[in-house]
Amino acid sequence: MEREHVSSPARIEANRRNALRSTGPTTSQGKAQSSKNALRHGVSSALPVVPGLEWSEDWESHHAGILKSLAPEGTLEEALAERVALCFWRLTRVHRYDTAVTSVGLERIEEQLRPRPPAVKMSFPGLDPPEEDLETLPPEEALGKILKELQEKRDMVEMWEGTHRLLEQLPELSDDASVSGDDAYGVFEDLLGALPEEMECPDIQDSAFLAIVGIPEEELDDAYRWDGWTAGMVRKGLAELAYRIGIAPERLLAKALKKRNEIQERNTDEVQRLEATVKVFRRRLKAKEDRLTRERMLPDATTLQKITRYEAHLSRQLLQALHELQRLQAARGGQAVPLPAALDVVVDGASGEDMSEVFDAAHSSVDE
Repeated sequence: MEREHVSSPARIEANRRNALRSTGPTTSQGKAQSSKNALRHGVSSALPVVPGLEWSEDWESHHAGILKSLAPEGTLEEALAERVALCFWRLTRVHRYDTAVTSVGLERIEEQLRPRPPAVKMSFPGLDPPEEDLETLPPEEALGKILKELQEKRDMVEMWEGTHRLLEQLPELSDDASVSGDDAYGVFEDLLGALPEEMECPDIQDSAFLAIVGIPEEELDDAYRWDGWTAGMVRKGLAELAYRIGIAPERLLAKALKKRNEIQERNTDEVQRLEATVKVFRRRLKAKEDRLTRERMLPDATTLQKITRYEAHLSRQLLQALHELQRLQAARGGQAVPLPAALDVVVDGASGEDMSEVFDAAHSSVDE
C-alpha cells in the first residue's frame, strides 16, 4: 500500500512564509510580461496594434467588448471569437484609411480653391529685388525670412534703447553720472539727424570736438569705447553741436528726442507686425506638416488596391468565424444543428498570410 504523503506543520509554516516574500515582478519588462498572464490563447498574445497610429488600450477595450458580446465557452469557441475581434479591428483600420484618403484630398482641393490673401511683402537687406512676396514662397522658406527680419528689428530696437533712454534722462542726470560710450555716440548721431538735410554736420569723431567734450588725449583714437563717459560730457557735446549750428541746446535735444521717439515707435510696431506674421506662417507650416504626415502614412495606389481586396478577404473571414461560432454554440446548447444556411466560399487568389502583410508594407515608411 502506497504511503500517503502528509506535510508537517513546520513545512506548512515555511511555505506560508515563502509565499509572503513573493511580490511578483519588479522590473518594467517583467510587469509587461505578467500583464498578459490572463490571456489564455497564443492568438491574442501579440497585440495587433500599429505603433504610433493605434493604442493597445483601444485594442484591449475592443477585444473585451467582442468577447463579452459573443460569450464563448471552451478553447474552440474562444479562438473563433478572437478571430472575429481581430477581423473587426482590421476592418476598422481599412475604414480609417478610406476616411484619411478622402480627408486629405478635400484639404488639397480647399487649399487650391481658397482665395489668396493680400500679398505680404517685406524688404530684406541684400536681396534683389528689394521687396519679396512671401505668399509665393513655401511656408518654411517664408517663415525663415520673416524670423531673420524679426530678429534684425528686435536687435535694432534694443541697440537704440540706451540712446533713447539717455536722450530722455539727460536734462536730469548729474554731471558725474556714468553713461555708455555707445549711447553717447548714439545721442550725438540723433542730434545731427535732427538737423535739416542741407545743413553741414560737424564731425563727432573729430579730435577737436572730442577734446572739448573732455576725452583724455590718450583715448582720442577710440573715444567711444572708453569707459569714462559721463552725462556732463554728453551735455558738453550737446552744447558744442548746438553752438556750431546756431540753435539752443534745449531745442536741439527736443528735436532729437522727438525723432528718436518716432523711430523707436515705428520699429516697435514693425516688430509686433512681424511677430503676428510669424504666427500666421507657423500655423500654415504646421498645417502643411500635418497634412504631409498623414499623406506619408497613407498607402500608395498599388497598396490601396490590395487593401481593398484585403477588406473583402477580412469580411469573408469574419462571416466564416461568426457562422462557425453560432453552430458550435447552438450545438452546445443542445439544439439540432442543420447544414449551414450560408455557404462560405473563398475564391481569393492570395493566401490569408499574404494579405495580412499588406498593412505592414503600408506602414514601413512610418516605422523608418
